[in-house]
Amino acid sequence: MVKLASVRRNRQYGPPGSRDLSEVINAFLYVVATLMLLAGSIIQLPGLYVDNRIGLTLILISMVIIIAVNLHDLYAHLAAIGFRLRYLSFDRQMLLVEIAAPLVQSIGAIFFFVGTFYLLKTSGGIYPGGGKRGTRGRLAYWLLVAGPALWLLGSIHNASQVYEKANLQVQAYQGAVGIPFIIGSNLFLVSSILTIQSWPRPALGTVQAITAWFQIAASACWLIAAIMNSIKVIQVQQIERLGGELEPVRGLFEQERALLGEQQQEPFLEERAARRRAETVVPIPTYKEVAVHSELNY
Repeated sequence: MVKLASVRRNRQYGPPGSRDLSEVINAFLYVVATLMLLAGSIIQLPGLYVDNRIGLTLILISMVIIIAVNLHDLYAHLAAIGFRLRYLSFDRQMLLVEIAAPLVQSIGAIFFFVGTFYLLKTSGGIYPGGGKRGTRGRLAYWLLVAGPALWLLGSIHNASQVYEKANLQVQAYQGAVGIPFIIGSNLFLVSSILTIQSWPRPALGTVQAITAWFQIAASACWLIAAIMNSIKVIQVQQIERLGGELEPVRGLFEQERALLGEQQQEPFLEERAARRRAETVVPIPTYKEVAVHSELNY
């Protein structure tokens, strides 16, 4: 359940008057989502006298929030370039990070949501037995593995950014967000794989505890990343107000100038015809010229 961590100058999280506020709300919602995920993971610990369906419900709600947050990130960076996808060919990093990362992370969250929901409906969150019900449960667990695998891929996308304009302070904030993302994604993937290895018989108490603790550790890493991301968003906005450098969209202004030139350029034949018409127009003599000409003839 990772999130895009970018320091692009061109981003449009909302209308010009509320862009910064919308970006802060986006970061705050991610903190709420990670808190709910952590609470839901703690409830999954064996030995707690709490219905684990409550924990799964919290996880489902956190997935809905994270899907919305990542889609908002995707929209913000597409809106910044006017949804002109041809610009992405000039800035491959934007394609691989600002566009691909939130898209991959959203798909991973959808997989995890479907797997959790399916598990909750088929067996109430308990390891089901064999038969048709067990086959559906197995499908749910494979979806729970596919989701963290995509989150890990999104974390790698986040960490693969190359900075040209951003200063060391901004890069430090980026590292403080990206490293917990990668660690948490790895831990969550290991937790999901251990759950699959215990299939189809009910997992032993030790394996259940290990998977639960892995999931709790992963959620804690993401909570740390979410808090650091909120701090980074506020600091980056302040740096931007003070005139600091952030990463631009490479090739954007060159493309805008080229597009403007194409719109202003007239076709060659029309321009040539207009020039010929201007040359062949007979000037109309003024009254003074007519009077002088008449006196000369007289």
